[in-house]
Amino acid sequence: MSRVIENVIEWIDGDKYATCTFSSGKFANNVLKLAEKYPDDVKILAKNRDKSVLAKVPLNAVHVSIYKRKNNNIEAINNKE
Repeated sequence: MSRVIENVIEWIDGDKYATCTFSSGKFANNVLKLAEKYPDDVKILAKNRDKSVLAKVPLNAVHVSIYKRKNNNIEAINNKE
C-alpha cells in the first residue's frame, strides 16, 4: 500500500490560529523550522512516526499564492527575434 501524503490547513473564522497537518516533507520541515524560530507563536502538537506533523500556527502565517516561473532561456530567444 502506498503512503498517503495529505496536507491540511483549517481554521474557524475569528480565530487567531490555524491547525495544520503536513505529511509532505517540504511543509513539515518548514513548520518545524518556524516552531524553532518562533516558539511562542508556532506550537508543534504532534510529530508522527511517518514524519508528518500536527501544528498550530498564527493565522497571519497562512498564505495562498500562485507563482508562475518564467523560463529565462525562452524569453532571451524571443527577445532576440
